[in-house]
Amino acid sequence: MRVVAAAVLMLTLMVVSVPSSALECYACRMNRDIRGVVLAQHTLQKLAKFPTCDVMEKEGPSDKFKQTCAAYDRSCADIADPEDPTNRVRTCFILDKDECHNTVCYCTTDLCNTVGGQTLAFVAEVAVVALYVLGSYFLMV
Repeated sequence: MRVVAAAVLMLTLMVVSVPSSALECYACRMNRDIRGVVLAQHTLQKLAKFPTCDVMEKEGPSDKFKQTCAAYDRSCADIADPEDPTNRVRTCFILDKDECHNTVCYCTTDLCNTVGGQTLAFVAEVAVVALYVLGSYFLMV
């Protein structure tokens, strides 16, 4: 029984904690320019193939909004227009940050740049720790 519990625990930890080769973020483009936000031309070109963020808000996150980030990207960004919060942009970003300032948020886990995304990442981390603690308990018994 202990061997089975240990195997299940190790398999779960390996599956949950294996890093992917590249960060994945949700991507959607803004309806119109956001004052003070200047995106690089290559970012605008990548975003051109994605629907606008208001579509993502209506439909919810799905595969059509997933973007595999370039090797130099370290976070996902969610930037809202301070004059119109429904006008926003979500994309990969170069900064290695996990923080929010007013209408700009950065996060460093896969697909974290959606409503509640950072909360879901936290819940996943807590679940891994809980599995580890439970597995350790059963191995000691």
